Amino acid sequence: MPTFTTLAQRIRDAHPDFAYLHVVEPRMNGEEYQAITTESNDALRRIWAPRPFIAAGGFDRAEAMRAADSEGEGVLVAFGRHFISNPDLPRRLKNDWPLAKYDRSTFYTHGPEAVEGYIDYPAYAAT
Repeated sequence: MPTFTTLAQRIRDAHPDFAYLHVVEPRMNGEEYQAITTESNDALRRIWAPRPFIAAGGFDRAEAMRAADSEGEGVLVAFGRHFISNPDLPRRLKNDWPLAKYDRSTFYTHGPEAVEGYIDYPAYAAT
């Protein structure tokens, strides 16, 4: 973490108009969610405040709202995998509708064999 805190401080000091800092929460291991971690991005949040700070990685609706409400002004939450599998993500979050599970095999595919992807995930329909 010292490398990243130093980098954030240097960017903040050298570029006061830098638009935002976007980080991935340490509970993500690159593939899946890790429920337990001893690391935190709190130091980066403090260094970067009050500038826009975007956190991503394993958020559900409740965690996203808690982060945006309690971690200070300028904190935003990004959704990656669930953005792909929920074309109506803002409406799902607003209405507390469940998030559709994603299928990693359909991420960022191209070519003649890429027959599924973002546009194939349905919008939420109440049953």
